Amino acid sequence: MSEQVICQYCGKPIPKGNMNNYRWKRRKFCSRRCDGLYKNHVTKVLRPHPIDPSKHTKLTCQNCSVEFEVPNYLVRKGARFCSKSCAAASRRKNKFRDFNGKRYRLNPNGYYYADDNSRLCRDVWEYHNGQIPAGYIIHHIDGNKGNDDINNLQMMKEAEHLRMHNLTPEYRYVTCQYCGKTIKRKKRNVWAGHTKYCSSACANKHKPILRKLRKEA
Repeated sequence: MSEQVICQYCGKPIPKGNMNNYRWKRRKFCSRRCDGLYKNHVTKVLRPHPIDPSKHTKLTCQNCSVEFEVPNYLVRKGARFCSKSCAAASRRKNKFRDFNGKRYRLNPNGYYYADDNSRLCRDVWEYHNGQIPAGYIIHHIDGNKGNDDINNLQMMKEAEHLRMHNLTPEYRYVTCQYCGKTIKRKKRNVWAGHTKYCSSACANKHKPILRKLRKEA
């Protein structure tokens, strides 16, 4: 009986075609469809990823009113819809707004802009409270950039606003592997393993020592 290679998903024999024996025997699926269905089955059925309640928040979609869970970092970025289709439908319904004789158009970033590039939230605040000082911005209290009601707007310093939305980089203190000096670096660089030395001079001095130790080992 001739040798056969069986698809791991549908169980059908995989045709050899023009493949050599090495490539043919390494094949696991008869088609891309079976490959995708198998990966979907493994990730969702055999090894599902449970949702950690401490890292997710329940929200209500502002378009279809369905409850959904999103990671906390998306809440800080202003998540408001359960899907891209709901977000697009909401943009279509609320594409234009009029205020104080000017027409504002919804921008993809979620804010409303007039033809002179003025932002609706700033114009609403200035209409009720006067001019906004330099270095200050207008914050939406409920996180919805499209809700430009005066009761939903708050003026604050730009640095304080960035801190509130966690947009400033977090820092960690690490020790230089050559001189032992403590240095302050961004957390994402520490996680990626990019920060080991306080300077390129320390890195160049330490690398020959490491190579020598590896040879001796």
